[in-house]
Amino acid sequence: MLTAFYGLRRSEVLGLKWSAIDFENKTIAIKHAIVEVKLNGINQILGKDSTKTNSSHRTLPLTDEVINALNNARKHQKYYKRKFKKSYITKYEEYVCLKPDG
Repeated sequence: MLTAFYGLRRSEVLGLKWSAIDFENKTIAIKHAIVEVKLNGINQILGKDSTKTNSSHRTLPLTDEVINALNNARKHQKYYKRKFKKSYITKYEEYVCLKPDG
């Protein structure tokens, strides 16, 4: 949904943190990305506080539809955290887009 509404890159959507969403002012800040890099011959996923270009840093308005989807995503994350208990991976809790096990 975020890609369709805002034209975000995959790395920007995956890098979206809850702290970048301002529900009160209805804005979303695009300033972090997740990238896959090869280090010492091994593919690794890294978060970086930069986007593809400087102009990619931007603040966008939140629509009511997106706000509802984000609220549902947060509810699902809390639900799965309760269900998975100790198996839930808390390392990435700050991110919006997660697999069910965190």
